[in-house]
Amino acid sequence: MAEHPDISTHPRVVEPAQRAPRRRSNGVRTLSVFFTLTAAFTVFLLAAGILYYRYLTVQEPTCSVWVLGNSTLEGTTISVSSLTLEAPLQDTLRPASRFSARFFMNPGNYRVTITDKDGKSLLDQNVDLYPSFPLGIDLNRLKPETRPS
Repeated sequence: MAEHPDISTHPRVVEPAQRAPRRRSNGVRTLSVFFTLTAAFTVFLLAAGILYYRYLTVQEPTCSVWVLGNSTLEGTTISVSSLTLEAPLQDTLRPASRFSARFFMNPGNYRVTITDKDGKSLLDQNVDLYPSFPLGIDLNRLKPETRPS
C-alpha cells in the first residue's frame, strides 16, 4: 500500500486568485450616464405633470340623453339645446346608428325637441340632467313598429 504524505508536513501553497485588472471608468462616461438618467427622469416628471394638469382642468360630461326609436321613425330629428351650449346638439335616427341617438353633456337644464321627418313635433320638453343619471327617451312607445293584435 502506498503511503500518503502527511498533510501537516507538506503544506499546500495556495496562490492568491489572479484578479482581472479593474478598468477605471472615465469621467465622460459617468457624466453621460448621469445626464441620460436625469433627462429621462425629467421627461417622465414633465409628462406626468402635463397629464395631471389636464386631468384637473378638463371637465368631462357626466350626464347623457339617450333616444331610442325604430325603423318607422327613420329621419326623425332630435335636438338638445340650452343657454350654456353655443349651438343645439342634433342627430337623426337612421339605420347606421340602429335608430338611436346619444348626447353627452354636463349637468343642467336642457330643452329636448324631437320632430319626425314630416316636421311634426313628437316631443318638446325641458329636462333637468343630474350627474350619473342618464335620461332615456323611448320613442317606440309613441310610434310602435308593430301594432298590437
